[in-house]
Amino acid sequence: MADNQTPFGLPPSTLKTTTWPKGLLIGIALIFILVLGSYFALNFYLKIQDKNLADLDKQIQTLRDSFPVEKQLEVLNFESRLKNLTTLLNNHRYLTKLFANLEQSTHPKIYFTDFNFDNGKMILTLKGIALNYTTIAEAMTAFNNNPYIDKADFKDFKLDQSGQANFTLELKIKPDLLKQ
Repeated sequence: MADNQTPFGLPPSTLKTTTWPKGLLIGIALIFILVLGSYFALNFYLKIQDKNLADLDKQIQTLRDSFPVEKQLEVLNFESRLKNLTTLLNNHRYLTKLFANLEQSTHPKIYFTDFNFDNGKMILTLKGIALNYTTIAEAMTAFNNNPYIDKADFKDFKLDQSGQANFTLELKIKPDLLKQ
């Protein structure tokens, strides 16, 4: 066999050496070192954060100990009352908007003599006096076209001695009108 030939009879320049197992081994080793380094770095970071958390807990406890128990109870009581007040104000009915809307929708020749509002049913009951039945019909149209009124029900019509029409009006109010 000649010196310049391989055992299979091929010239040495045609045979290539394989490098991928060596490159794969180096790649796996680098990934392992990277994962291992990340593990130790995150573990170190976690210990630092645990120490910071413990320090903050000590500071909170020190502040809590310096604050008398009576004051703590007073603050908790105040917080509870504040939450109740917030709930109450969020559900509060603003009747001023109702009156403004009522004034805008009321016919100029009608005036009301009695007012009753059922907050649970959202029904406003009004007793009123109109110049005549035609005025009531015009008012009925205005109240039925009001976007904040679900239903307008006129009833108990009576003429008094002067010829004016007495009536009762029930308005089913939409809750949006009474919210701020």
